Amino acid sequence: MQFSPISIDNKNDRPYLRLPAPHQRIIIAAPRLDDGPQLLEILNDPGVYRWVTAPPYPYSMEHAVSWFTQVKADADEIWNELEKAGAESPDGPLKIVGGCPVRSILEENDDGTYTFLGTCSLERYEFDDVKDDEERTYLLQENNARPTGDPDIIWTMGSMCAQTHPTRVDAMPFQTTSGHPIMGKGS
Repeated sequence: MQFSPISIDNKNDRPYLRLPAPHQRIIIAAPRLDDGPQLLEILNDPGVYRWVTAPPYPYSMEHAVSWFTQVKADADEIWNELEKAGAESPDGPLKIVGGCPVRSILEENDDGTYTFLGTCSLERYEFDDVKDDEERTYLLQENNARPTGDPDIIWTMGSMCAQTHPTRVDAMPFQTTSGHPIMGKGS
């Protein structure tokens, strides 16, 4: 099954990963444009924006729509790759894709609705910490030229959550070798 361990919420056709107990009410789902107003509120909260470096402050609805439009397009592209692989080879080896189609952190409410809590990401590293423009361009081009599945790709993970569910995970570059992460590689 090409989607394992991702499930589909049949009510709204949204791919998601459910966290295990004791956090089973938390899911990481495909991004949706209607999550924008909650993101706007979170990223204008002083307890949150002081910890994040990329989004502008104050964060506007235009910022949220632009960001969600891009990440939804990226997630949809990855999901379409998985669907195509599933149709072509349902019992074949799992398709290696260039990212993760889920990134919106949601909490399931008692009435079955969801509250947007934040985002998480797994992306190719952008080398934002490299100050020399020429070196950064070289590293970025080299990393982006590597084919999907190449163990030398340098990735970054990041997250941000509403203060109601505080967490602080700094974006951190890492590289995998034989499936084992090497934290801080490339930094």
